[in-house]
Amino acid sequence: MKKGALKAQLRFRKAILEQMADKSLFMFSEKGKEHSVEKLKNNLLSLIDISLKSPDPLNKSALLGKCIRHYFWKNGDREPYDGRVVSVVPGYPEWLNVVYDNDPAVYVYKLTEDYKNEDLEILPEHTEVTAELFCYFCSFI
Repeated sequence: MKKGALKAQLRFRKAILEQMADKSLFMFSEKGKEHSVEKLKNNLLSLIDISLKSPDPLNKSALLGKCIRHYFWKNGDREPYDGRVVSVVPGYPEWLNVVYDNDPAVYVYKLTEDYKNEDLEILPEHTEVTAELFCYFCSFI
């Protein structure tokens, strides 16, 4: 049971989060011999450690589900819009789907440049974007 759960976590980090790391950390066996629970656990812990120490604060796994304040320039004024990063665009790992508070539309952005230009802040969690709205978006995926 433990081995299956560890393998599922490793698959998730590789396929869904597309975490970048030495490919040996995602492997379940070596030279025809299956890794032990301890080896799989150590690999998973290494991947977690790598993601936490990532020099890119905008790695998508760190942004998913996060509340953001995204600034846009309108008529010479910098206006903030609060929202939540709801998913990565399938097939386009650099693009993220964002839903803004009080607007059910889904917007797609490459947020890296906005973050570098200080036009994006990661906010502490708040409850204005409800689970209902989040699930509403997920129904389209």
